[in-house]
Amino acid sequence: NRRMWGVPSNNRSSVWYSKLLSPGKPPEWSAAFSITTPRSDGDIVAISSMDEKVVLFSKTAIFILAGDGPNNLGRGGTFVGPRKVAIGVGCVNRSSVVTGPFGIIFQSEKGLYALGRDLQVNYIGSKVEDHITGDNDVSSAVLLEEKSQVRFTLNAPGQTQLKTLCYDYFHGVWTVAAPNSSVVKNTISSTVTNSKHTYLGSDGYITRDVAAAVYD
Repeated sequence: NRRMWGVPSNNRSSVWYSKLLSPGKPPEWSAAFSITTPRSDGDIVAISSMDEKVVLFSKTAIFILAGDGPNNLGRGGTFVGPRKVAIGVGCVNRSSVVTGPFGIIFQSEKGLYALGRDLQVNYIGSKVEDHITGDNDVSSAVLLEEKSQVRFTLNAPGQTQLKTLCYDYFHGVWTVAAPNSSVVKNTISSTVTNSKHTYLGSDGYITRDVAAAVYD
C-alpha cells in the first residue's frame, strides 16, 4: 500500500509504517504511525504482504493487518488489526519468507510452511525437512514464476556442497539441487536478476543459472 514497514529495535513486538511513499523522496516516519502486537506472542521476526494484507510473523503466531491506513497527516483511514490467523506456528528466519501465487512460504520451528490466500497454514516441507536442521540454515528464498518454482538456498554449519531446495508449487514437488561446485559451498544470499537465479557465495563468488549448461 505504498508504504515501508519496519520493526523498531527497542520494541520488537510492534511495527512502524511510513507515510505514503512519493517518487524521489525518502521514506518519512512518524512515531504515531505504529501498531503493537501482544507481547505474549513474542518479537516480530518478519513482515510480508499478500494481496491487500500486511502479514506479521512472530516465532509462534501470524497476524494480518488490512486497510489503507491514514494519510500523511494521520487522518482518514486506519489499519484493521492485528488479527491473529495462526497460533503455535510462526517464522524463525526472515530470510526464508517468500510471496507468490501460493501465498507466503516461511520457515517455522517445525519446518517449511505455507500461508495460503485463504489464510490457512499448511506444512509443505516434509520431503526436505532433513536438509534444514537449524533456524538460520536458509539464507534466501526467491520466486521464479516462469518456472513455477520457489528456491531456498542453504548456509548450514559444516555444509561442504552448494545446495538449493527447489519447490515446484504447481505440482507440489520438491527437488534438491546439489551441483559439484569446487568454488561455492555456501550462499550468503540470492536474488533473481534478469529472470536468472543469482547467488552470492560466502567466499565472495557470484554465480547464476545458465539454462543451456550443466554447471552454473
